[in-house]
Amino acid sequence: MDNLFSLILDQLELGIIVLDKDYKITVWNGWLERLTGKTAKQVIGTKLTDVCSRLNSKLYNQIFQDAILHGKHRFCSGAMNQFFIRPADASRCPQIKQNMLVQPMEIGEARCILIQIFDITGQHQRVQQLKDLINELSITHQKLKASEEEIRHHAYHDFLTGLPNRLLLLDRVNLAIEHAQRNKNGLAVLFLDMDNFKLVNDTFGHAVGDQLLQDMALRLRNCVRKSDTVARLGGDEFVLLLPAIANPDSAAVIAANIIRTVVEPWVYKEQELFVCASVGISMFPKDGEDAEGLIKKADKAMFYAKGLGKNNYQFFNDAMYNCTNGGRV
Repeated sequence: MDNLFSLILDQLELGIIVLDKDYKITVWNGWLERLTGKTAKQVIGTKLTDVCSRLNSKLYNQIFQDAILHGKHRFCSGAMNQFFIRPADASRCPQIKQNMLVQPMEIGEARCILIQIFDITGQHQRVQQLKDLINELSITHQKLKASEEEIRHHAYHDFLTGLPNRLLLLDRVNLAIEHAQRNKNGLAVLFLDMDNFKLVNDTFGHAVGDQLLQDMALRLRNCVRKSDTVARLGGDEFVLLLPAIANPDSAAVIAANIIRTVVEPWVYKEQELFVCASVGISMFPKDGEDAEGLIKKADKAMFYAKGLGKNNYQFFNDAMYNCTNGGRV
């Protein structure tokens, strides 16, 4: 796409210059290269008033400042002079008189200056070319922005369920810990593993298993508050972050509700499928003061719950993982 725009810029029969907020050149198209003999590589990063000695630095710096700070457009007539001249040894481009149009432009959140340099004849053609160019640049910017947002989303979210992944989960747990420390309250981390999920996968195939995981993601989100986080670590493992949880009893109520929700039948081609869940719970600050530690201990409590026959929740306990306040539902 960048090559396409470079080609478009170089084929235009007018000069296109883009200055950044410091009035330094970021775009210098082929028309200007042919006119001045100065390549984009030579001038990009330098100030326009340094490149073009015919421009009065004080006057044009004020024009550029008005464009950046106040959004002012400025038309500068070169009918009696040339802003840019070709070098003496250049034979491909004749000397022409030029007009200059200076206008502010925004690309995303960045403010910059767009300058047109064009000969006096055929102005209506140049205006249309510029409109087409700006439209093309706008479309490209929108595509690039959408692409950046998509890349950012995939970096922090599970592709199958759309839930936060481990990276985003760790960030949110650490932020919740900082908030809990400031406000002197607690939080809970629940590690959930779906029991019997492998049987569904082996019997009906991975496509059906993926559908079940997506449905479970929705069920889990419906079990918690908007301020809570439901994340998928991979496979059939989910982690829930419950900030501002006053005591273990509150976490137990949510865990019990989750287990009841998970065990509800899932219908596939008029056939009811059943899975259940083992849930391990760790509490801040009792079980740790960092994200990795709390997740790890919730994971160990979950395995202990599996060892008790699955379909139950257990709290982490330091003493040989003997868990308290847990139970079947």
